[in-house]
Amino acid sequence: MTYSAKTAYQDDSIADVYEQRRFRNWSGRVGGDLEKTRMLAGLKHLGVGPHSVVVDVPAGTGRLTSAALEHGYYAIGVDVSPAMLRQGFVLHGLDTAAGFVGAITGDIENLPLANGSVDAVMSLRLMGHLPSDAKERALREMLRVARVGIVVMFARRTPLLRVKREAMWRLGMRPQALHWYDETDRDIRALVSSVGAEVVGHEDLLGPFAESRMYAIRPKVKTACAS
Repeated sequence: MTYSAKTAYQDDSIADVYEQRRFRNWSGRVGGDLEKTRMLAGLKHLGVGPHSVVVDVPAGTGRLTSAALEHGYYAIGVDVSPAMLRQGFVLHGLDTAAGFVGAITGDIENLPLANGSVDAVMSLRLMGHLPSDAKERALREMLRVARVGIVVMFARRTPLLRVKREAMWRLGMRPQALHWYDETDRDIRALVSSVGAEVVGHEDLLGPFAESRMYAIRPKVKTACAS
């Protein structure tokens, strides 16, 4: 399936300035650091510690990949945009970082990895761009390749958050997405359950005013039937 986030970052001119524009000012640094902290906390919810192999998808410019490496993980970056992946080498020196396994061009709906080939998968800043059917395929793919579980940041919807987001659009404080797919917490948990998994922990980026919520997700444990 094609959606705007799949094609928007293919251009080198956009990839070259993406991180500098979004995460190198004060608010961007604070928000970006919180995102990385919450995602790494999700690995702890799963019981996935340092020296485990994790996948960052979409890896983008390597912000989360680099943070995982700094905390002792082995990391693989996957993104549909080669232009964005190249920035990881420029901005974060991923090619020389200890524990960096490699970067792969690939689609989250069809990951170029074998079943159960990594310990965990992390996905940051993508789910708000995906329609429901694409979200389902993405979750199934991440669960397919992960031995333990996945950490996914979803765009959460509440009446308060919808008012806040629309106000920021009108004031020009946030670019208005042409397509934005947020969900209630109940809908997110129902989606997770529908793919045979369960939420084992969650953390908001910044309390009740946070649209972004990190979910640590594991496959449901299958119980044996009594004979």
